[in-house]
Amino acid sequence: MKTILLSLLIFMTTILSFGQQNQNIEMSKIESGSYLVFKPVEKSYNKFVFEQAKKNWPVELFQEGNRFPKILIKKVGILDEFYEADLPNYPAYYLTKVSNINITVIDKKVFYYTWTASKGATINYILMQSGKPGKFTDEKTVLDTYRRSIKKNQTGAREDRIAENAAIAKKEAEDNTLKGKSIKSMTVKFVDKPENIGMLSVVSIGIEIELTNGVILKTKNLGGKTPYTDFESSVKGGDYAGGDFKVANDSRDIPNDKIEIKIWSKYDKTAKAEFSHALNYKSNINYQFQGRGGKNGRGMTAGRSEHGTDGSDGKSVNITADLQTINGEK
Repeated sequence: MKTILLSLLIFMTTILSFGQQNQNIEMSKIESGSYLVFKPVEKSYNKFVFEQAKKNWPVELFQEGNRFPKILIKKVGILDEFYEADLPNYPAYYLTKVSNINITVIDKKVFYYTWTASKGATINYILMQSGKPGKFTDEKTVLDTYRRSIKKNQTGAREDRIAENAAIAKKEAEDNTLKGKSIKSMTVKFVDKPENIGMLSVVSIGIEIELTNGVILKTKNLGGKTPYTDFESSVKGGDYAGGDFKVANDSRDIPNDKIEIKIWSKYDKTAKAEFSHALNYKSNINYQFQGRGGKNGRGMTAGRSEHGTDGSDGKSVNITADLQTINGEK
């Protein structure tokens, strides 16, 4: 009995000690390399044992100072799976955007699992450079206890990350805004130049700015972060907003059969650029004139019943064709 109690005490003490060590500490105990893979196999109802897979999986750790922000697992030695820390300063697990798999390292064991708050961990694999995992129930208890206990210790790290992200966002906004910047030149251009453009076409048009210190800023649709709200514009032939130009639906509203844009910084109206592009009117135009449905009747009712009504026609459309040559195109 004393032996059993002592073993249980050691086991619980071990579990509690894991709860005090975040993933930056746990990851520092292992190395990149080839890992043995153990998969839980159900031998009888809800009774699992770990069996070793035939093929090892490569594991690569990414270290930045005392932090391990990312881990690469090459599943089955073929598929690259990158996982990033939930909180870089005090991580509890690593996750990826392409699946619900989590990665947690405890006592030199790499747990590959899914997680729900109600059921805890569902272990898919345990990866180890040497040795073997313990009993399935023991390993699950260790992982569940770790995840639930370390969450309490992440409170400060979450607050730090919020403040850190806010500071990053503030600096990013300051670096990319036109406010207070000395502008050398501005260029307005297509993101992807269309082959066919005519009435109702929507095309993406971005803005590139060169500052007097040589720094290049761009709008989001060109891969930059300068906000569209830093610009003012006047246009002919359609409407321009949020980086997109929508050509008018009536050719009479398109002077000279081309789109024209004038752009300037709202902080410095002398910093400006112009853009124009001739239309070839080869894009498809689709109109739909919908009719109206009738009203439903009320059948199988006692007393006065109501008949349904007919629907109504859509608009009558007259179409005439007139061959013209515009901007060198028929």
